[in-house]
Amino acid sequence: MTDLTLLPDVDIAFKNLCISPENPRAGAGRDAGIATLRLSMKSGQAVSIFVRPGREGEAEFAILDGRRRYLTVEDRITEGTATPETTLRAKICTTPEQIAKALLHQVESLALDTADFVLSVYDLQQALKTPEEIGEALGIDVKRVRRLIRLGSVGRELLACYKDKLITWDMIQAIARLNRPDLHEGFVQKARDRSLNRDAVEQWSVNAIRADSAVATLISPAEYIRVGGNIESDLFEQEADRWTDVDLVHRLLKSSMDSIVKALGAQGCKAFLSIESSREVPKGMRAIESWQQHFIGKPKDREDACERERRAANNIAAARSEGLLPYLAQCEELALAGLQYAQSKYASIPVAGARIVPSKERGLAITFYYDGKAMDAYNATKESERKAKQSEVEPLPKKTYGVAKVPDVAIEVDDEGFTNGVHQDITKTAGRALALSISLAPDAAYTMLVATMFQQVVLDGCHVYENDRLLKIKIGNQVIDFARKSDVLMHPLIERLETYRQAYVTSGLHPYAWVTSLDDHYCFDLLAILVALQVDASEQEVTRTRIYARAEAAHVAQAIGHDVRTWYRPDAEFYGRCSKRKLIEFADDMKVDTKPLSKLKTAELAAKIFELATEHDYVPSAFSFALAAKPETAGAGETSADQVTA
Repeated sequence: MTDLTLLPDVDIAFKNLCISPENPRAGAGRDAGIATLRLSMKSGQAVSIFVRPGREGEAEFAILDGRRRYLTVEDRITEGTATPETTLRAKICTTPEQIAKALLHQVESLALDTADFVLSVYDLQQALKTPEEIGEALGIDVKRVRRLIRLGSVGRELLACYKDKLITWDMIQAIARLNRPDLHEGFVQKARDRSLNRDAVEQWSVNAIRADSAVATLISPAEYIRVGGNIESDLFEQEADRWTDVDLVHRLLKSSMDSIVKALGAQGCKAFLSIESSREVPKGMRAIESWQQHFIGKPKDREDACERERRAANNIAAARSEGLLPYLAQCEELALAGLQYAQSKYASIPVAGARIVPSKERGLAITFYYDGKAMDAYNATKESERKAKQSEVEPLPKKTYGVAKVPDVAIEVDDEGFTNGVHQDITKTAGRALALSISLAPDAAYTMLVATMFQQVVLDGCHVYENDRLLKIKIGNQVIDFARKSDVLMHPLIERLETYRQAYVTSGLHPYAWVTSLDDHYCFDLLAILVALQVDASEQEVTRTRIYARAEAAHVAQAIGHDVRTWYRPDAEFYGRCSKRKLIEFADDMKVDTKPLSKLKTAELAAKIFELATEHDYVPSAFSFALAAKPETAGAGETSADQVTA
């Protein structure tokens, strides 16, 4: 590369100069070093500045290196000790290589941080048109130049947000991947408001299939490329390749699954292929349960079917390493094993359909559906048998759980007779109502936080999974966003937290200093709100009782005197979703004569029960958390024989 010191010096009048936009410090303004430089320049200019010929809209020459000397003369002109005719000694860079070296010298001499260096390389595009030219001029790899140019495309304002620690470098890369300059202004505003997160960026990502996704494992990459598929590699080599022809991927997936669909069809089971899981049930069918669930006390034929499925699932990992065809063959074996298990569940009811979804862990996740008419007939028969055995409907017994791993825990659970959807809504609402009570009980919130950390750190043998705990400690404002969007019940809690957020923003303090400045009352109130927001008592299915979380919820509810009626009462829509048997049970709980009610149709009965519940200020016990009475025969840390140990 050319030695810039060998270029001839030329005197250029101040009025013919401007600061080049490529200059890394072009918008930095004045700093303390200008005063020192001004003193040294009284005895003459010791070091030449570097300039290039000006472009359209610029002065005759643009300064590449020498911004502070230019600003020093500008200050003197303002004071009247110099004129626009005052000259500065300069070396004129005319070739792209000379311009690049002058800028590189500026970068090295000023010890710029990552953001400044990115911008300096990005601005070099004004002088050097290709990454190859820039790489040759700077002596760095072309691939690195491409990355720097893409990063610089996010703009000065977003990079300034990074320098101000408002966003992370990972988010800068995510924005650069988008390559959407039209979104940058909005991102800057969100960053200044401290509301920009990774989800807000990635929602704008182009739809594509990741090469490490469950879908991609079921397709041959070579076949995808052969038929015209495009694979986009991550410029920063941090994420998996992206298959951008999504429709083509779906067609190839359908082709890969064809043998599995036919194998199930040969058994009278119509298969539906889905890219993602869905709760939608095909018309005329009934979804009872996913075949992956296993239960204690299965009949022998179900045990055999379950064992076959388990063996097939265990072979999935090994088959993956052998190639696509052996892998697909093993997936077919897995599907047929699942069908056998589903058929053994209800031997008298045909398995009519199956939804196939690619699964990264198991190859395939399959939900089987039973024939709707046959299931309705089966349920009607069972209902007739039940009515024949009893003249009156007796309340369903509450289940009692004893937990051997944790001493002094026994809970009662009222979940019989509810569908999974209703049960999920009940447990979510019950947890929200408990959270609101906790938000008004700072002592209990503090105890919950310590107890959860103790379980997480010390009792890992007992509480291995996060799902075992009532308090799920999460990081990030997605917790607040989810609560704000998902449940009106939580809005008062969000409003209380927003008051604190505004107080913090107004204070201008570091978070630690701000919390330290709070009175104990407000500090503990804030703690209670934050703990309450992370309470999670929801259960996805009736058969998956979170006994550890329920036990903790029962203890907390008892300690703070929680009453769900303070926050919530079921509406008519809830009772309309319940079975007739369950509605009669609610009436029995309210000490209402159930004989005349049992003659009503289900819809009429639901409306009547809602009316009675309003009159009696009644909320079903399923919305509460209750400790069971300790069995007299059980010692400390033991479980009685008639309890169900989970």
